Amino acid sequence: MLDRSINCQNDITKLKTVQAEFLEALLEKEAIYPWNPAEPETEEYLAHLEQEFSLADWSETQDVLPRTEGLFSAFDRCWSASGVEALCDSLWERFGECVPRKWLGAIAAQAETLASQEMHLADRLVQCVQPILSQWGEEDLYLFARPFVYAMRSAEQEDCDRVDWDTLSPIERARYTLKIARYAVKQLEANDSD
Repeated sequence: MLDRSINCQNDITKLKTVQAEFLEALLEKEAIYPWNPAEPETEEYLAHLEQEFSLADWSETQDVLPRTEGLFSAFDRCWSASGVEALCDSLWERFGECVPRKWLGAIAAQAETLASQEMHLADRLVQCVQPILSQWGEEDLYLFARPFVYAMRSAEQEDCDRVDWDTLSPIERARYTLKIARYAVKQLEANDSD
């Protein structure tokens, strides 16, 4: 109980400090940004800012490169989110009548997440379906994935027969789900090669 009251007092102290800093920032007499570019103070203000901020002070290897890499990886994550939607739409178009949509979305999201990782095809297929086939052991999923891995290595064309999901046995559902994962992985590889 004593720890809880100490934590509460610390939080109140932090809040008061933040409030005081905010009030100080509001009451500061520093010139605000001149919005009218025709005013003579604008040129002085901008010249002063340019002197304070110089790219020559930045070391390319220490500051700029890691930050730009972080920025571009954030962009990649944003773009990949739309890639998941496109892949999900493709899966829905191909398998939507047979499989629940949430399963297709889960496979698409997992396939997109794993696309940039270097891993064996069997590992990729198993990890794509493992969240939705959690009742199956990993060894079983690898056993079911084996035929699809060999089919991906060859130039064999896949057959995407329509099935009645409700009449499939649990084993047939697992195999069909792996077939969908195989299709998703091939779609992503085809998009990467474009």
